[in-house]
Amino acid sequence: MVELFEWESQDCEINLSISGIEPFKDINKLNRDPRKPSLILAERYDVNEDNITIVHSAQEGLFFCLLSLKPKEIFIPIPSYPPMFEQAELLGIKVNFVNDIYDLSNKFIILSNPNNPTGEVYDINKLLNNGNLVIADEIFKYFVKDEEYFDDNLIILSSTSKFFNIHERKVGWIVAKKEISEKIKQIKDLISPEPIYDKELIQYIYFNYGFFKERNLSIIKTNLKNIGNLGKYFKIVYNSYMPVLMLEREKLDSYTYCYKLLKNTGVLLTPMSFFKKNDAIRLYLGLGNHSLFEDAIKRIEEFNERYFKIST
Repeated sequence: MVELFEWESQDCEINLSISGIEPFKDINKLNRDPRKPSLILAERYDVNEDNITIVHSAQEGLFFCLLSLKPKEIFIPIPSYPPMFEQAELLGIKVNFVNDIYDLSNKFIILSNPNNPTGEVYDINKLLNNGNLVIADEIFKYFVKDEEYFDDNLIILSSTSKFFNIHERKVGWIVAKKEISEKIKQIKDLISPEPIYDKELIQYIYFNYGFFKERNLSIIKTNLKNIGNLGKYFKIVYNSYMPVLMLEREKLDSYTYCYKLLKNTGVLLTPMSFFKKNDAIRLYLGLGNHSLFEDAIKRIEEFNERYFKIST
């Protein structure tokens, strides 16, 4: 995961490589649900508090799940967010990359739902009906749908870092059946006790869900109107209203393209080679400074005219 994190932290003039919505800085000005954070989450997912584990982030939650369940192998769709397979590899777990997860039965599957970066929403019921155990990172879910779903063979990971992006603060959670939750909590207590201060964010996010939804849609829709002629050289892959879109081009070397784009324009995008898909790049739509976003798109358009003329 070091490669992607290092890439996204590079010096640049305009950063369109990140994926969470523009951070909200005035959380304490919003109304607050006085109930326990674990109770709020339990009610949201229609489960008991025993099914809830509060953690620092969804990535930490995934690590605790892998440590607790110790699968011999996992199956991951392409493309996928690097921590999903790199954490498993770090723990000596065999990773199998698949193009069609619906062909799988009785397997241990890890995925983002919706997918980062394609926005594809997976049919979890279909995967569960095939006898699979599924860990679903739902960190982008509220950008595309609102309803919750839980099953004993489903483990849900989420956090505030994308849809409810709070400036310089974050909290995550795991939803799992009681037996799995108990194992996860044993591991968590040994390594990283739950957040003391930031878990209060849970008292704000659902209480103000409509506010966050309206704010996010306003930012994303405005930027979507200003993506220019990116479709001239790329196939645009997008699911409304994700904060990222994917740009595909046959035979594209995504790392080389993004590297040269950065050096020539100061604009940072994400090569999908980090996600096991080399012919695509990811572009961020969650920037609140719309004039800066438009500037970035103009720079990309001008670069494309030069880059693809030379490469062809």
